Amino acid sequence: MKIQFKLIFIYFVLNLINCQNIREHAAELRAVKGQFFVHMLHSAYFFPQTVDVKWSASTRGRPSLPQWMHLIPSRHRSIAFLIGTPVSPHSHFPLHIIATRIDSFQSSEQSFSVVTNDDRKLIFNILN
Repeated sequence: MKIQFKLIFIYFVLNLINCQNIREHAAELRAVKGQFFVHMLHSAYFFPQTVDVKWSASTRGRPSLPQWMHLIPSRHRSIAFLIGTPVSPHSHFPLHIIATRIDSFQSSEQSFSVVTNDDRKLIFNILN
């Protein structure tokens, strides 16, 4: 539970630093190689309202996520986190996320990409 709280805290701090709106769900996320990456998944991105869901994530067309990335569920079932430190020589990671409602088993899917870059200054220029 302490780890999940720390992850949530880290997410909100990083969110404030990057001045991003947590309600936006971009088709492309950016990460810096060698630096901790965290992205919050929320059921409101997948359904009209916040609901409890079971999360599933993989690299598009493959059975699992990249080795450096992990899907961490929150104690709040409507939220999960994609976390990790990109260390792969690859720079493009197409992801497939499935949220399955716990009450009705209705599922919703989304695809987006994580793009990594070595240059931290370039990422800040893109965000500003």
